Amino acid sequence: MYPKTPITQSKSDFKHQAIANELSPIASKLVFSRPLSDTPTITSSQSHRQQFELDYDFIAERLKIDSVRPLQCDALRILMGASVVDTKIIQGPTSMGKDLLPFALAVATKKAQLMFVPYVALIENTLNEGARYGCKVIKFAEIGKTITIATAAATADVIICSYEHAQRAVRITQELLTRQRLGWCFFNEVHVIQLDGDFRDFGSIHEICAQCPHICCMTATLQHQYVASLAAKLGRTGFSKSMFIPPTRPRLALMMKVTSDSRLWIAQQLVAQPADQRAIVFCLFKKSVPEMANYLQGHVGQRKIFECISGATADIPSFRADKSAIMVCTTVLCAGISVNLITRIFFLDCAHGPEAFVQGAGRGARAEHEMCVAALVTTKKEMLYYAQSGFAGIADMAALCQRCHENNLEFSHEVCKLFEHPEVSESRKRRYDQEEVRSPFVNVGWLLSDSDAVMSPNSLDLWLIVLLLVIILFSKISTQLEGEFKPYGQRKARG
Repeated sequence: MYPKTPITQSKSDFKHQAIANELSPIASKLVFSRPLSDTPTITSSQSHRQQFELDYDFIAERLKIDSVRPLQCDALRILMGASVVDTKIIQGPTSMGKDLLPFALAVATKKAQLMFVPYVALIENTLNEGARYGCKVIKFAEIGKTITIATAAATADVIICSYEHAQRAVRITQELLTRQRLGWCFFNEVHVIQLDGDFRDFGSIHEICAQCPHICCMTATLQHQYVASLAAKLGRTGFSKSMFIPPTRPRLALMMKVTSDSRLWIAQQLVAQPADQRAIVFCLFKKSVPEMANYLQGHVGQRKIFECISGATADIPSFRADKSAIMVCTTVLCAGISVNLITRIFFLDCAHGPEAFVQGAGRGARAEHEMCVAALVTTKKEMLYYAQSGFAGIADMAALCQRCHENNLEFSHEVCKLFEHPEVSESRKRRYDQEEVRSPFVNVGWLLSDSDAVMSPNSLDLWLIVLLLVIILFSKISTQLEGEFKPYGQRKARG
């Protein structure tokens, strides 16, 4: 019997070797201890699809939610249809329910899901969501202190860990593999790996990926040119069938405001904000947070103002408890908090790139029937300064603002266009948009309170279209009424 060579290997041998190269020797041995055909996959058969959809009711009941939303259903179908070793991306708009996916898979498969996050606030948010869904979430930092590895591997639904601690999570991952309880390894807000890799220690992420057969990257803001580079940083050759939905949301308006005094204009809008609604003001730098908070304290009356610059979540419960609170913070909270009744979001002077702007704007309109307007408020002087500053991300965002202002471009369209992928069909985008539509448009009149406001051409076109439709409808009604009051003989002759 001759040894197998690449020429004499069967197709199944080729498949085994190709996907085994992405795993460590220990993980490969554990994963391929059973035949490749034993791995559950989803086919295009109608019977299998119907059988899986019947489980949505169980997932909704188990997680104590009303129903599984369309985007979540499609994402779960993609993940459940994975091959024995697979890497996928789930990109969808903020507040569309991506964070529910690990919990849904945990209750559907009875396996533990690993979740890696880049910010402390996201860890606390995941713990809160786990409590709401009735799932057991274990902080990786507690393993070995308050809970043993064996107990965590046997009982956890989700294990939450920071990006920087990925290398230390290898041991718990191998324990889960041995027990056949390892589900998916999720990287939440995965765009951070690409954007912050130069000044944060993400070099060990590929080591945890070598232990996990299934990798899922989740974000709302991943630019198309970063996809291949991201796969390489994870130690994978690429991504299989995935979901790429741009971050457009009908209940969230993205605007740019060019004014002569950014702080004064924001204060005026906060004073005019209706009662029992929250607001967030994002600042570029830590030193700007107390300055802006003190400035607002003298202009907004009795409203409580909270500050956050380090990612610590001590003030978040107090912010949630006060329906009229204002949070002044750095972009450390752009991703990680989910609070209802946030209807005004401001970015003072600029933002740390389009990703930070869209993520921060996504903190608004989190609940049904809520609407929010997120405005980047700047001056011509600040816009020019940051565009020429050379600061990573900030310069790109300022240049985009400058181009929109000078060429009268629609700001929201230019921002969201950066995150479009050629793989997405217009029909699918419209399907998810319809899920959120509660009104034909978001009322942004409050943003246009003075003469130097920037309003997108498409917004003006929308108002003109509505006005034209009203005129046409009024004209038809008038014609019908005129015909009804004519003498019978004239109406008959006309007919």
